[in-house]
Amino acid sequence: MTMHILSNYLIRITDKYRVKESIAKMVKFKYHNLTNMPFSRFFDLIFCRNVIIYFSPIKKNEVLAKNGFLVLGKTEYIPTDFYSRF
Repeated sequence: MTMHILSNYLIRITDKYRVKESIAKMVKFKYHNLTNMPFSRFFDLIFCRNVIIYFSPIKKNEVLAKNGFLVLGKTEYIPTDFYSRF
């Protein structure tokens, strides 16, 4: 990460960083079942842990916005049908 990002958006706490409160206030954390709860738009960022592996290729493309981010666990991988996005 650049020093610009570190200094403008994060606070260092010992050997770790935390998002500044002013930034955190702009984020909404919500529970949402991606497969069976209706939603009116795509998501810009999805944090998943052992979730995407159970989705069909069609469902994977339905829930993540075209330029959205997919954050996976260290043992997970980018689905092959997402290769063209990265």
